[in-house]
Amino acid sequence: MVDGVERELQAVGNTEFVENIVQVILHRLFADEKLLADFLVAEALRDELHEAAASDGATAWQRFRHITWPQLRPVTDAIVSLNFIWNFNSFGLVYVLTEGGPGGKTMVPALFAYNEGFKYGHFGYAAAMGNVMVLVVLALLYIYLRSGRRGVE
Repeated sequence: MVDGVERELQAVGNTEFVENIVQVILHRLFADEKLLADFLVAEALRDELHEAAASDGATAWQRFRHITWPQLRPVTDAIVSLNFIWNFNSFGLVYVLTEGGPGGKTMVPALFAYNEGFKYGHFGYAAAMGNVMVLVVLALLYIYLRSGRRGVE
């Protein structure tokens, strides 16, 4: 597998350039949520609950399951929700790198709507697709957040 990747990189030519591009893309994809997670986790966790549970004889797993995870659940919900929205609308990265290319293999809904509106001139159809995408995102987030809240109360 590694040999195949190395051959593909050598076929491109400048492997250092390709590796740097991959690092920039990966950093761009994960930098926002990492910063958000660090900030929210620092605010969410309270040490006194862990100390009390440890003094009561709770194991590490019990402390994680009953103290840490419930405190992190709102942070996890926020990050998963934002990540879902950002990835669902990952228009910019796909447009710049492949424009939905080879054979539509990297086509995302936002890029498809863009092409319908600005490439083919079907503005009404593209606007309707945008509205449907918003409704789909809202429905999926509602289902996700609703399913995560069942065991909280």
